[in-house]
Amino acid sequence: MITKYGTACGVWGDIIVGLGYFKNIIGQGEILYLGNNKQVVDYLNCQPFITNVRQLAVPEEDWKKYWIYTVFRYTIEHDPNYTAQPKDPFLLAGYKENMFEITHLHYDLAQPDQPIYQWEGDNLPEYAEEWAAEFRKTLPENFYLFQPYSFNSNRPSDHWPYWDALAAHINNYANKNLVLIGHEWLDGIHKYSRNMNNPKIINLYNQIPSMLHIFALAKYATGVITTSNSLGHWCQIANIPCVIICNTKSSRPHYIYRRVLEWPTITCIHHDKSLNDAFNAIGEMLFSRESWI
Repeated sequence: MITKYGTACGVWGDIIVGLGYFKNIIGQGEILYLGNNKQVVDYLNCQPFITNVRQLAVPEEDWKKYWIYTVFRYTIEHDPNYTAQPKDPFLLAGYKENMFEITHLHYDLAQPDQPIYQWEGDNLPEYAEEWAAEFRKTLPENFYLFQPYSFNSNRPSDHWPYWDALAAHINNYANKNLVLIGHEWLDGIHKYSRNMNNPKIINLYNQIPSMLHIFALAKYATGVITTSNSLGHWCQIANIPCVIICNTKSSRPHYIYRRVLEWPTITCIHHDKSLNDAFNAIGEMLFSRESWI
């Protein structure tokens, strides 16, 4: 009997969301991972419904072009001679179509008339869990992870415009411990980040080893306040209370990465909401009003 593989492709948010499709389409089995991130392999290997992971490493530029074209249909506008189907890399690697089923996100699966598949699970590699268990001892008992920006797939101008003012609002009106996290975004918004350097905020920017370690640390947080990125998707599957202030793309109600976030522990705030709207929503979701200053 031939084992049918599922497929995984993308960066952290894509991997997390795509596993919902793997679980619902295949259930349990092996997976072909198209990508070069060793930590993604570690993450896939510790999921109880994945019995084996095979990695298909590809040149970075080829991977990006494939991913953007098959999922977002963006490349075709800029390179009409480039065509690709979601199955192509696996065929080129020598797998026959009857050996695998496409379960990673792509354009057809992401259409508004297609169902979404959500799942739950907080399994992480042991090294990330052990790091978080020790590191959380350096933080206050109750803390909130605060990740205002992520430029991996969104420009600074696509983000909600009031992040810095929100940091000041929380510092001024709520007695909360904000832990600032993220990687390589500060230069892009430096002139808008005055309040994020406030000494009341615990600054771990560029200090956490990887996204896996952030996921592990989030399990100890009282709550999470983040932009639209993989941290929000992790909070969804791990059932961590989280407020996501969406960028322009994820504010669209039919966008696949917005649709999967319909979840009891998640509150999504659209890009066009005011500072006060966001602050009040965060208060209702994460803060008890008795603790406000």
